[in-house]
Amino acid sequence: MLQTSLIARFFLRFIVLEIVFFSSWVFAQSQEVYGIYNLTPQGSSRVMAMGGASAAIDDDATAILGNPSGLAFEKWKLDFSGSWNRTTNREAKTDLRADEAQPVDYIQYALALRMGSWVLAGGMSQPYIWENESDYSDNSQFQLTSTDFALAKKIGKSFSLGVAYHLETFKHSFQSKDISNLIQKTTVEAKNGYLRVGFNFRSRKGGLGIVWSQKREFDIDGAIDDTFSVYQPFRDAVIPEKLTVGLSFQATPNILFVVDWDKFSKVENGIYSGSGEYGIGTGISILEKEQTVLHGGIEYEAIRSKTTDIYLRAGGYQEPARLEGGQSRVHYTLGFEVRFGPAVLSVAFDQADNFNNTSQGFSLAVGAL
Repeated sequence: MLQTSLIARFFLRFIVLEIVFFSSWVFAQSQEVYGIYNLTPQGSSRVMAMGGASAAIDDDATAILGNPSGLAFEKWKLDFSGSWNRTTNREAKTDLRADEAQPVDYIQYALALRMGSWVLAGGMSQPYIWENESDYSDNSQFQLTSTDFALAKKIGKSFSLGVAYHLETFKHSFQSKDISNLIQKTTVEAKNGYLRVGFNFRSRKGGLGIVWSQKREFDIDGAIDDTFSVYQPFRDAVIPEKLTVGLSFQATPNILFVVDWDKFSKVENGIYSGSGEYGIGTGISILEKEQTVLHGGIEYEAIRSKTTDIYLRAGGYQEPARLEGGQSRVHYTLGFEVRFGPAVLSVAFDQADNFNNTSQGFSLAVGAL
């Protein structure tokens, strides 16, 4: 009888523990996170114009946001580069009263300094901004701001290594104008840092670039949702790990071809930014799968002289569906760049269904080697 009693107690405890574990697992699985990323390219106007392909050709200060090893192939001792972008992206309809997505502006800039075979760089970027501003109900804004640092080393004439550290601040603001549920503008934020590591090989005929970016998560205090009677807008946010492999081919002295292959790790239980404001299980789900994107572009040097260069660029990429029920999109890109002495001005356009991005870039380099 004693042994039977002990066995019964053991199984009872086992069953209770299993129930607790299973309940905790189910609860954990139900906690949605915002996927604050896009499958569209980030970087300079040159990157945008060439369909987002840059891993094998990054070489100005904005390489801190692409392949940091490309900094080691800088042609100048000091380079200051950046861009201003205006993006409209309607992947999902989060406001039933809105026919168009709100355009958002973001900037990025960086300064690179060469010291022999070493390059130091620093800058600031806003790699993600999303806004939904309705005059009738609720407003949401997501913003990711990054302080960027990089170090690159040239090895011999053809190889380089680079690493960048990005300290990011994620902010989510929410406001309800609903008369029955008025909520003043409330902002939560979280910080996280991540590494970007790159390798580069270049020759006169082409090159190879490899970049790995670390996954990051932003933990938000969900207790703030308990202070609202109806809305539950605040969640943790996730950006997946990313691996990029890029190739370049110098077909003629004036024509350059580039290709990049991006692979994003899957995001579990992720939802589209701004959806799911009314509680668990109400968001627009992100597909729980790895995503790959192929980018390609061409650059034509139309004019070359000691004081002036003019480049024409074009490209495109296939953006796969990221959301449940979403559609894939084909992007077409164009760009134009002019160099006057040490100053460079450029523009780029990225167009797809329910998407538009206009980029205006600049660069000022001194001390030619």
